[in-house]
Amino acid sequence: MRKNVPILDLNNYQSQGNIAIDMVAEAIIHDRKQGLNPTIITLNKPYYAMLTAWVEFSYGKKTSQCDFFLDGVNIQLDEWNKGRILQTQYYQTAEA
Repeated sequence: MRKNVPILDLNNYQSQGNIAIDMVAEAIIHDRKQGLNPTIITLNKPYYAMLTAWVEFSYGKKTSQCDFFLDGVNIQLDEWNKGRILQTQYYQTAEA
């Protein structure tokens, strides 16, 4: 039986029922509305575990073990920063 894989359209985003993926999607949407271009979002360990569980449920175990990108933004585990849930890194803009 084939799963219905969610299509995550950030222009018309609908909650996925998982706080981690919803938070990442909303962060990307918010940054882009502000004219920012995120390249990497890192999540602390508990939130990354929630995201990985959602990826495994939605796309399968094999996919959950690979790098995960949401609309071109790489989502990674941040093992070092224990104080923040989510951090964003941005593409550098060229100086004029």
